[in-house]
Amino acid sequence: MRDATGYQNETNRFAEVVRILDQERIITPTEPDGGGKFEEGCSKFEKETSNFYKLTHDYLVPSVREWLTRKQKETRKGRAELILAERSALWNAKSENRYLPSLTEWSSIRMLTGSKHWTNLQREMMNRAEKVHTLRSGVAVASLTALVAVWIVVWGQVLRRQEATRIEGLVGKLISAEPARVPEIVQELDVKKAAAGYLSPLVFMEAKTVDEKRSQLHARLAMVSRDKTLVEPLLEELFSNKVAYIAPIRQ
Repeated sequence: MRDATGYQNETNRFAEVVRILDQERIITPTEPDGGGKFEEGCSKFEKETSNFYKLTHDYLVPSVREWLTRKQKETRKGRAELILAERSALWNAKSENRYLPSLTEWSSIRMLTGSKHWTNLQREMMNRAEKVHTLRSGVAVASLTALVAVWIVVWGQVLRRQEATRIEGLVGKLISAEPARVPEIVQELDVKKAAAGYLSPLVFMEAKTVDEKRSQLHARLAMVSRDKTLVEPLLEELFSNKVAYIAPIRQ
């Protein structure tokens, strides 16, 4: 500054310049670098004065930056701009995928900031992030689809096994049921399409014992709604003096 003013050898005049600049807030007092120690070669003026200054705007930069940042954080767009600046700085330092914006951050930046205002580095980073997230999303969707498909298959098997267990239970009840309860169980089996597979062997078996004939009759009562050829055999049962079966057969 002394060189610029031409007061290299005029201490008083230069001190007046400093006083005016300080009074007008163009410069501001500060601490000397190095804890106040003078290096060799310092001028007589530097050693005689204990006042040190720097430009006021340098002093205000951190405060202004903090104020601007605080104002930006108050809006979604401002927060997105800050994230973009922060991520691009990290990406510039080391171009690794871990320094890219997350999918949420990338989406926020895309929606809230204009790409025309991005720097070349920011545009390169955002393009790279888009490719990475597209690939990861594709892998995630494929994995999820595979899991859902496996789950559907497994759950279908579980449901079929449960249904088979219920049908087996109903068939067991049908075979051992009293004649009066047969229509009630038959009604339950009528809504079970898979029941035919369990009843058919009983319907067409060669019944020899009393229990086998009883099981066959109950099975035919359950299957007659599906197979009308069983009507005749059931009508014949009406002439076998099985009074308890007259109502179930008629129904």
